[in-house]
Amino acid sequence: MDDLLEITDMLADQSRSWTHQWKMEGLQEGRQEGRREGRQEGELVLLQRQLTRKFGPLPETTQQRLKAATSAQLETWSLNILDAATLEEVFQE
Repeated sequence: MDDLLEITDMLADQSRSWTHQWKMEGLQEGRQEGRREGRQEGELVLLQRQLTRKFGPLPETTQQRLKAATSAQLETWSLNILDAATLEEVFQE
């Protein structure tokens, strides 16, 4: 009987440890996700400003395209803007 109680106590301690570990891993993943989203949002805002400065007010379709873009697309377009003579050239892959 004592062995059974001891095993129960060990399992309770271990489950608390696992729960704490899982919470910490979840927090870490949440922070990383938040950083990625923040970087992407910053890239988007900067590219919108650059495009507006170079080409004037952006059409709604362009704004929607920017909002739906991946981080890799935003990076490509932000480099394309340096050589682009038109808004369409920015989005050429």
